[in-house]
Amino acid sequence: MPEGTDFIREPERRVPVYKRVGVLVCGSGSAGLAAAICAARNGADTLIVERNPFLGGQSTAAFQNWFGGPTDILTGFAKEFAERLDERGAAKLLERFRTQNATTGIKPLNYHLSIEPEEWKYLAADMVEEAGVKVITNTLAVDAIVENRGVKGIIIENKSGRQAVMADVVIDASGDADIAARAGAPIDKLPKSEYLIAMIPAVRVGGINYQKVAEYIRKHPEDFRTPVGSGFDFNGENMASIQGIGGWTSLVNQGKEKGEFPAELHGISLQINPSHIKRGMGYFIGAHLSSSMKEGKRYPWNAEHVMQTELDGRNRARKLVAFLQKRVPGFEDCFLIDVSNHVGPQDSRRIIGEYVLTRQHEYEGRTSDDDIALITITWPDGGVLQYATNLVSPITWTDLPLATSPYTVTPAAAQMYYRLRCP
Repeated sequence: MPEGTDFIREPERRVPVYKRVGVLVCGSGSAGLAAAICAARNGADTLIVERNPFLGGQSTAAFQNWFGGPTDILTGFAKEFAERLDERGAAKLLERFRTQNATTGIKPLNYHLSIEPEEWKYLAADMVEEAGVKVITNTLAVDAIVENRGVKGIIIENKSGRQAVMADVVIDASGDADIAARAGAPIDKLPKSEYLIAMIPAVRVGGINYQKVAEYIRKHPEDFRTPVGSGFDFNGENMASIQGIGGWTSLVNQGKEKGEFPAELHGISLQINPSHIKRGMGYFIGAHLSSSMKEGKRYPWNAEHVMQTELDGRNRARKLVAFLQKRVPGFEDCFLIDVSNHVGPQDSRRIIGEYVLTRQHEYEGRTSDDDIALITITWPDGGVLQYATNLVSPITWTDLPLATSPYTVTPAAAQMYYRLRCP
């Protein structure tokens, strides 16, 4: 709700119906794209409503350019999409994950697939066309049409004006539960701290000399979070060259001491794949550009909060590039290509459904009969579970679908439930 108590009353008006479809998907990120394409493949008349002029959601608009991650099972539509990204040189899918199946046994991924956002846009557009999905871009979903406690459609706004879309099924893949909230769905309260996980802008940088970067890594392996050895190189196969690397800890600390790097931020992480290395480019994603607690409580459903986070991220991007040019070997001639179109919310509204996954469940390492995946996860008021030890014990994966042998993960992992609380 906007600040203040001043209101006007809109006059009643007739709203034209743009389309009537079987399945309406609001948003075309990873969830929306999979929902729409699979619905259309199963015979449903399907429409995607997307606010951007392109498809892809956070992966393309916010440069959140990783796909899957450690402990994720890659199968079904996700595997198909990863394979097609790999075929286009837009991601590196190691052969063992391409060839595994229920017969050979399916092991979870042990890395993030770093993707190229621009090629993701093209692949998404190709796949929705192949499936026969209708798409309307540059369009905001601004309200829900609710009748007898059921969502029958949405109101959209675009250059053609205000229109309605009616549907048998409405899927809210907005990432912020926008349609669910407008329809009156119960929304979970904020955590006790009232902080959410940071909204993250990202930046694309060119002019990187990866030979010099590799030389520094070989000489200073202790400076990096990803394990590296004296023979390190970006060879297109090791983890750093297919998903990226984080560190440069000593250089970041020097930058903080000199006021060249924001003191409240943790460090830098470079997201890359082999195609980026060839072109001398890379993506900086994460804490170095994030909104922080020092900036106050910010929420992705508040337009002013999002705007300020984007402005802060752009200012940090310029400072980051100047720091890289001055302090980091291999980045002396680097330059800023662009900053992501949008910030990437990592946390947002959470719908209260039939089952509510709570932080306490995660801290206890609780399991259920309908677990379908294991994921690494973070909460702003409970530490970083990815590196914490506050789960009771390691989890042995034995009974999940497609798991043909026990697979034990450390306390880094937490369950994703089939009845999941999520944005």
